[in-house]
Amino acid sequence: MAGDSRVSASDARGDDKTETELEQVLAQARGRFAENPNSPIRRRDLIEIHRTIGKRHLRRGDKWSTLTHCEEILKHFEGLLTLTKHQEETKHDISICQIELGDLRRALGDEIGALVAYGEALAICEKLVAKDPQNACYNRDLAIAKWRASELDPKNRDRFLQSAHDHLLCLQDRGALDEADMWMIGAIKEQWMADGPSCSLWQRMRSFFF
Repeated sequence: MAGDSRVSASDARGDDKTETELEQVLAQARGRFAENPNSPIRRRDLIEIHRTIGKRHLRRGDKWSTLTHCEEILKHFEGLLTLTKHQEETKHDISICQIELGDLRRALGDEIGALVAYGEALAICEKLVAKDPQNACYNRDLAIAKWRASELDPKNRDRFLQSAHDHLLCLQDRGALDEADMWMIGAIKEQWMADGPSCSLWQRMRSFFF
């Protein structure tokens, strides 16, 4: 869009900025967005700044503030759906954001809210995989969403774990599963054979996104 310049990359990343300075950058980005709410660029600027501030809160253990920023990120990704031609990319971003929300809600004791978020991510990923079944990223994230949901949904636990395991095995057979993700196949099988969720595995899984 002509004349629609972006917030600088260093501002969005928060390079060498104090918390007060980051809040000022966020306020400026909100002002720019208010001037032109139909700008995908200005929405993405807000997403990046909220992500930067959210990560900083998370590093110091403030999960509630991180959750607030993650909810803002989701709101702006959903707003992008009406403004961009790249629907699949944005929907995938939304699915990742829902998994992040689920992780934060679970960490804060809201297991019902977490399961709802995981379910939203799962539904989006299923549709993306249905449209592009060879997409390794979509299949990987669908497996992760099912694995997350299995931890909180005893009724569907075995079905989700088996499906997640099958998705990852298929990726491995195609040579499309990253070396860093190979551990998930054995971990899911281990959890599948166990009687209940594994806290240690969930803690390791949390590093996928946030």
